[in-house]
Amino acid sequence: IYLYNVASESGQVNVLNDILSQNNMDNSGSVVILPDTDKLIPVLNSIPDNYGKFNITINYPVSLTSIKEFIFEYLDLTNSIRVINDEIFFPNNKLFRFLLHPYLKFTDTTKFYKLKNDTDEIHSVSLNTITSYIDKNISDQLKEFKSLESLSESIINILQLIFESLIEYEQNDIESSTLIKVIDNLNYIQTIIKNADITLDLESYKILLNEVLSNESISLKGDPLTGLQIMGLYESRAIDFENVIIINANEGILPPAVNNNSIIPMNLKRFYKMTLPEDLTKNFAYMFYRLLIYAKNLYLIYSSDISSDSKEESRYIKQLEYELKDSGLKKINFNFNDTEKLKSKNIEIKKEGDVLKTLELYKSGGKNSFSASSINNYRECSLRFCFDYVMRLNIPEELTLEIDPATFGTHIHNLMLNIYNEKSGKTVDKNFIQNKINELDKIINNFLESEYANNDIYKGKFILQKKMLYDYCNLILKTDYDYAPFKILHLEKSFKTEFFVNDEIGSVNLKAKIDRIDEKNGMIRILDYKTGEIKFCNADKYEKLFDTNEHNAQFQLYLYALIFNNSITNLKPENLITGAYSLRSGDNGIFLADESYNDNEMKVRFENYLREKFVEIYDVTKPFVKTEKKENCKYCNYIDNCLRNSSLDEN
Repeated sequence: IYLYNVASESGQVNVLNDILSQNNMDNSGSVVILPDTDKLIPVLNSIPDNYGKFNITINYPVSLTSIKEFIFEYLDLTNSIRVINDEIFFPNNKLFRFLLHPYLKFTDTTKFYKLKNDTDEIHSVSLNTITSYIDKNISDQLKEFKSLESLSESIINILQLIFESLIEYEQNDIESSTLIKVIDNLNYIQTIIKNADITLDLESYKILLNEVLSNESISLKGDPLTGLQIMGLYESRAIDFENVIIINANEGILPPAVNNNSIIPMNLKRFYKMTLPEDLTKNFAYMFYRLLIYAKNLYLIYSSDISSDSKEESRYIKQLEYELKDSGLKKINFNFNDTEKLKSKNIEIKKEGDVLKTLELYKSGGKNSFSASSINNYRECSLRFCFDYVMRLNIPEELTLEIDPATFGTHIHNLMLNIYNEKSGKTVDKNFIQNKINELDKIINNFLESEYANNDIYKGKFILQKKMLYDYCNLILKTDYDYAPFKILHLEKSFKTEFFVNDEIGSVNLKAKIDRIDEKNGMIRILDYKTGEIKFCNADKYEKLFDTNEHNAQFQLYLYALIFNNSITNLKPENLITGAYSLRSGDNGIFLADESYNDNEMKVRFENYLREKFVEIYDVTKPFVKTEKKENCKYCNYIDNCLRNSSLDEN
């Protein structure tokens, strides 16, 4: 009997892998018992690739599959429909969370990705646009629903479409069995609602659906005669095994905590000989000790993780320790063998294979372009740059149904575009700006009503967020009023250019989307709206622009100026300045101007610095590695992937 004490709850599957790899078990006489079915997927992933056949016989809860998430994604999508001029629109993020869900992977996802690429920068996508890209069977289910009955029918239609795709591609029984079970339950719910003449809103329907699916499970059945068996404790009844491995042998799981919530008093249960909590405990004890009768090797794996609810070993283990303490029982504190290897090795990605091919696409003639964000990303951490812009692992920006910090800046940009759009290519005078200040409250209300059609923007936190939008836009307009008159040349304009690095690398592609470009008395200003606080270098401290990441906003504006300067002919650098509206700059006003790009020496230094960075990026002898500056990792999406938050981090 082997007792494995593992410090981490998730680390128990590593023990399983170690046992199966090192003990040369006869897999036809071995079983892995899962008292907790939540561990099924990690257990399957931990089985060695060369181990041979294995079979699963277990009741797997529907709630652990992604089907419920898929249905709820669809319900959220239909609930976020906006109707503008009799045309239906869907929020970009919700639409593609649904269309790119794994359950739709066996339909024609190529069309989904093409639609995503073509609408990536659009806040909302119209149904007419969607219909022109994707299969009619799916697009027909994307519509505004007048009743829960029609909505439920649409869910069933989608699930049946997926089921037919699974059959066509001969996919596994787990997914198809799940779909059949869920479709049956949806039909059952629909029948109950119809017969009982119940009126439910969407939230009540979701609660009912969640309750029904949470209590459902699918029976996975394998061949009990060959291969390694993976079973629940109930499924192992009356079957003998030579090698028994039990995962999660913790109190509260083996045996499970018994829920005693009942309106029937215990005395009545005993009198009428109904099932009692202790009866369930006795059943588990019998099934556990029944497994031990013919077993030659018993492996009990439990966790002592203090953060877990079940951090104590099972009562069965304590009984075995007490009764068999002199019978060769072995207690092992499992240590992860790879810990020292990880500590001695930094995570690095070499510039070879597909990584190098992707970098080549950023060169002249390629389809990709470096932006200010990507270069600043590289300056802060080359590994993050690789994850985001080479391997494309970045988490996409999401639209939400309320104004969160991630969307607030976008709303400022869109509002200023709405305000000045009619004056693009024309002169803006003080009267125009004053009129816009007077109408600002109405402009913001109209904008928010179009963005959040299903929300009441006149109550709750929307009132506070509207006030913040008003204050920030008002500050910008008042600053512009003092500067007027001026001519607006471009608004939210995209520019592209090529930048020569050296003879070996050649030129790379650069791109920028500039918030605003205006002109007054021959002087052109490149402007950016920033909702956060920014810092500009003083004239005597421009080294900081290159040596630190404190001034990323100023670096961004320098790059904008370079790209704009290269894109426009007959433009004298001395007639070009950069500036930013920093909405948190306090007493110094919100507009910060920087005329240093006029200085030819600074321009040359900036371009040489850019060349140095591109030479680094394309140097195949320098892999992408994580930064040594931990302060750059504070808000990084990959802080866990690179072990920065782990005790294994060596920096």
